[in-house]
Amino acid sequence: MKKLTHGIFLILAALSLCLFAGCADGPAGTVDSEFDFGDENGSGGGSTGGGSSSIVSGDEVVNLSVRFSHEYIGAIKLSTFAIMDTAIWAYKLEPDEEISSGYNSGWKIKKGTAVLTVTQVPPLYEVDKIEIEEFKDSEDGYGSVFTTATKTSDGTYTFTVDETPLYVNIDVIFKSTLKDNIKDGTLTASGKDLSNYWGEYIIDDIRALDDSTTLTTIDFSGVTGLTEFGDDSNYGEHSFKDLTSLKSVIFPSGITEIVSYMFRGCPALESVTLPSTLTKIGSEAFYNCTSLASITIPEGVTEIGREAFKGCTSLESVTLPSTLTSIESSAFEGCTALVSITIPEGVTEIGYDAFSGCTALESITLPSTLTKIESSAFYNCTSLASITIPEGVTKIGREAFKGCTSLESVTLPSTLTSIESSAFEGCTALKEITIPASVSLIGKKAFSESALTSATFADTTTEWYKTDQDNYWDRVFIDSNKIGAMGATATENATKLTDTYKGYYLYNANYGKD
Repeated sequence: MKKLTHGIFLILAALSLCLFAGCADGPAGTVDSEFDFGDENGSGGGSTGGGSSSIVSGDEVVNLSVRFSHEYIGAIKLSTFAIMDTAIWAYKLEPDEEISSGYNSGWKIKKGTAVLTVTQVPPLYEVDKIEIEEFKDSEDGYGSVFTTATKTSDGTYTFTVDETPLYVNIDVIFKSTLKDNIKDGTLTASGKDLSNYWGEYIIDDIRALDDSTTLTTIDFSGVTGLTEFGDDSNYGEHSFKDLTSLKSVIFPSGITEIVSYMFRGCPALESVTLPSTLTKIGSEAFYNCTSLASITIPEGVTEIGREAFKGCTSLESVTLPSTLTSIESSAFEGCTALVSITIPEGVTEIGYDAFSGCTALESITLPSTLTKIESSAFYNCTSLASITIPEGVTKIGREAFKGCTSLESVTLPSTLTSIESSAFEGCTALKEITIPASVSLIGKKAFSESALTSATFADTTTEWYKTDQDNYWDRVFIDSNKIGAMGATATENATKLTDTYKGYYLYNANYGKD
């Protein structure tokens, strides 16, 4: 895509030059070599660049563009060429001026032989080659001629422009030296300053290594200047996704995000050291890292993304920071070795399936800031024996605690308004429950197939109504189906909640009218 964009831009540049310089007498798109750039005292007409003492009227010039294989990284200098002011672009290139920062265009140079010096090389890279593209107009039509610049004994490069093409591209191509930094399966980059360097390049080159399948450790603890590492575009194209031998990673300080898919499907990953600068863990970042046993998420992280640690079946210990505000859907789903979790103050919502299938989970501490427990949040947490829902929670989502077969004790808050369908279905150890007066909706099968023998309603005056269809989502209330009031006895209520009333709703006159 970048090359296509460059090509379009350069064609437009050539057409623009034609419009400014004039194309009469020559084939369409050619540059008039008699275009007046001013005299050697800087006077003369035609040059919108203002003239230069190095310009002689009538000199043949060409447009110059410079590109680097690693965009925004690298720099060169040109000498020997009579560097000239641009006639139609805003850039002015002085002799020996450094050209850097990715794609550059709009300069003018005389034809002849140039000496090129590479003045900036990305860390962990070296110059592979320098390619010269001359775009020409000939009797056969427009076309490019490619040559490779010659490297001299002093490390500079030379190339010659013999004719007057429409433009010249200089492509500086770097190659990785990562292989030189790997010893006994460990890649280190201690002391490297990677300022303004795109982390995705490093990752791409690691994946391209012949021995990437034997790389076990990445230690960037001594690296400075790196703020981003990888790219979550294209389903983890620029990530460590599916590197099956990777066991340990140490991130440098400065990184702010573990991008989505970063370690997805790295089954050997055992240890990850996260930097104090981190603020976010992206979706599926550690999905199915089945050897990861513990993780400490540093202070400063506010978000754990969707399925971030899903399927980490060896994960026993998770330390969450006090800065955390969001645990998204399925974040720890299927972490079958996780025994306990403390959700810090500040988290307001536990997402769908967040801890679903955590079959070893025995203890959950919820924060006072919590307002919602979404659907299936603790589905099939079969070792969970008790749960206290804190004051402030208004909703317990569909199937939130379904299948929690060891759950014996549930404490509900006075702020609760909604217990959705199947919320406690299949809790075969749950024998008693107290429903707060604030509850205005109990969903179908909310306590179905539980062991309830006692159910106490704080409000004994509200009546129950049946929907006209079995489908929970219709929520249509019909007054003629009134079937009586709850609150006769705790035993009767328990029977109705687990059996008779498993297909009914608690009536709410305003529910579903919005």
